Amino acid sequence: MREQGNVLFLILIAVALFAALSYAVTKSTQGSGKNTTEEEMTIDAARVLQDCGTLRQSTMRFMTTSEKSASDVQLNDGTDPSIPCRTGVNCLFAGEGGSAIIPIPPIREGAKGGLSPTPMIYYFYSISDGNTLPGYDSDKPMLMFEARNLSYDFCRKINKAAGRPEEPDLNTDTNPNYRDACVMDISEFYFKCPLMH
Repeated sequence: MREQGNVLFLILIAVALFAALSYAVTKSTQGSGKNTTEEEMTIDAARVLQDCGTLRQSTMRFMTTSEKSASDVQLNDGTDPSIPCRTGVNCLFAGEGGSAIIPIPPIREGAKGGLSPTPMIYYFYSISDGNTLPGYDSDKPMLMFEARNLSYDFCRKINKAAGRPEEPDLNTDTNPNYRDACVMDISEFYFKCPLMH
């Protein structure tokens, strides 16, 4: 009878220890999940900045080696700035053109960088797209790379990674502010990267 009491007591202790262990593991997993999200956003922000720098170098190399002016360089397919060009001697991404690699935006499950459920999108603006480029000053030759559909938090991460004030500036026609920056246009956040100007 006494042995049965001891066994029951040991079983109760084991159940309590298992419950405590389960609780500790659950709390640990929840905490690391939040940190992972922050880390993923930091990594993705750095990648967007890297894509900006790589495209700028590719553009300048293409213009220098081919002796093309900014108005010659083509970045998109001529119908949609989110579709990069792929053919033609003036196309930055074509084999017969600039041979630059087309960057692909970071895409993670849940679109952590973008406004879920829509992931972030890259846009490639040529000078001829000036009328559709927010804040564009048409008398300036400009080639622009943009990451759009960003969340506020991700925009702040990009600015922090770029060494800028985290709070996104309001981008307006009177203040085009052409430099690497994640900005706000009404309620939309996007990163703009002038490739030359």
